[in-house]
Amino acid sequence: MKKALLLSFVMGMIVSVSWAADITRSTNSAELTQDEADINNLAWRANLVLLDTAFLKEQQTLLGDMTIPVGGYGGPSFMFTTVNNQFSMMMGGGGGMLLWHRLILGGMGAGMTTAIPVSHISGATTNSGNLTVGYGGFMLGYIFFPESLVHFSLYGVIGGGAVMITPSTVNGIVIDPNAKQTIFPFGSYMIGADVELNIGKMLRVKVGGGYRIVSGVDTYNISGVTDSSLSGAYGALSISMGCF
Repeated sequence: MKKALLLSFVMGMIVSVSWAADITRSTNSAELTQDEADINNLAWRANLVLLDTAFLKEQQTLLGDMTIPVGGYGGPSFMFTTVNNQFSMMMGGGGGMLLWHRLILGGMGAGMTTAIPVSHISGATTNSGNLTVGYGGFMLGYIFFPESLVHFSLYGVIGGGAVMITPSTVNGIVIDPNAKQTIFPFGSYMIGADVELNIGKMLRVKVGGGYRIVSGVDTYNISGVTDSSLSGAYGALSISMGCF
């Protein structure tokens, strides 16, 4: 590659010097000598090499003679888990940037689709209400054998979320008029794995699961709601669309 670049540069310089030596000379091909015609032809070839995009992508860098393919994806996710020791379904999504078709840099998040009734809430403004949980964060992952029809990936997520307690209502009317919606933030961490199926060049379906860790809820002294009751295993079905 260095030799090709050097040859192109030398040819360009030779033609430039040749043209500068006699700027009054006509460029009509009929008046050019054979040597001048050969040099002119080489110069055009050199220009084509220099302007070729594939050649430019392979330029030497501090990382070596390599290119860094960049892609991206995103899509919805459906999770099945337990929250406060009750089965719950969550909906969310995730996505990010793909480097070398393997390294994932992105984010994901999910929230409960239905609320869980709770009572005797010492840390909230109401003694009864409906609890929901949502969380998300930065995701780092790796895809193994992405060129295979079926392959797998590992990922970790670090971020945060919140417990939201909404006052109970009857026919749309809040039972306790003094109660207000209360939000308790917390930290969250996830580690998971997916089995992926390549449906098409821009579509994948993933089935997987992992474990969620919640921290910081214990400090609020919410009766019956703790770090351990919000932490737990989960299963997930996801659809990813993008450039892989």
